[in-house]
Amino acid sequence: MKRDRGRNLRWRRTTLFLLFVWLCLTINDGWLRLAARRNPGSRVNWLFQHPSTHFDLAILGSSMFKEGLDPFLLEQLTEKRTVQLAWGGRGLSEQALYLELFLARHSCSTLILELHPRGLELNVLPHPLDEFRYVAHLDQEIVRRHLRRSFGALRTQVWRIVPMWAMAEFSTQIGWHDWLALRRGVIFDPNAPADNDHTGDAAILVEQRRDPQRRPGAAEQSALSLNCFEEILLLCQQHDVHVVAVYPPVSQGSDTTEDRLSLDRYRQLLGEGVTVWASPQADFQFDPNNFQDAYHLNRSGSRVFTEQIAAAISSER
Repeated sequence: MKRDRGRNLRWRRTTLFLLFVWLCLTINDGWLRLAARRNPGSRVNWLFQHPSTHFDLAILGSSMFKEGLDPFLLEQLTEKRTVQLAWGGRGLSEQALYLELFLARHSCSTLILELHPRGLELNVLPHPLDEFRYVAHLDQEIVRRHLRRSFGALRTQVWRIVPMWAMAEFSTQIGWHDWLALRRGVIFDPNAPADNDHTGDAAILVEQRRDPQRRPGAAEQSALSLNCFEEILLLCQQHDVHVVAVYPPVSQGSDTTEDRLSLDRYRQLLGEGVTVWASPQADFQFDPNNFQDAYHLNRSGSRVFTEQIAAAISSER
């Protein structure tokens, strides 16, 4: 009898201790998620914190557009309110998610869509969707749907309901860093100037363009990327957004067999009615002073390219 009472007492103490630990983890998790949601320096939080706004032009893509298109200059030249939604290293999976969240709260008349030379291929980018930036927003069905597609339903659910799991998994990216950012008061500016002052060596640019592993078609197509690209087009159709699809400039020009095949694949997906613009084989693409590397413009090249895009946009009026 005494042994049973002792066993029951230990069981109750263990249960209370586990409940206490769970409560502490839940409170800490909620505290850190609150910071992650409130951090004004987060580009994801900008979507929710910035007042609902209509933009005339929105730019969507990866680092080729982040560093290649100057939204401030584009706005000056076209007299159209412009927002930069492109970000370095982000693939079509995150571009589709970011655009859907953007259009759920904001709006735009025209989307300038990057046609990355290898954007439809498998494993071109090492991490095409930064899931850690979105785990604090898993109360949003849009976020849950996209993360389930990229990372699976079970993993997404664990991030959502298990206290501190996501915070522990992404401890170097979110958590107390967000509280420090709140204290510093840094506010994300989507149109902040790109860090593109570097100019590449001419010989290295040529070598990079000749590298067969860097050329379009070096890897098989990704079904996920294809689905996300089609989803971007569908979102624009649903929100009455005019799409101007642009194949970005590369060093030595894009008049290669691989580039033409890549552009043809995009044209098939885009169909009729979508403006497709490829940078002309202008002298600036053969001037190494306009490039950081073979696939990224520097500030000088960005100005020329932005002026070309502004002229193309203005000619559509």
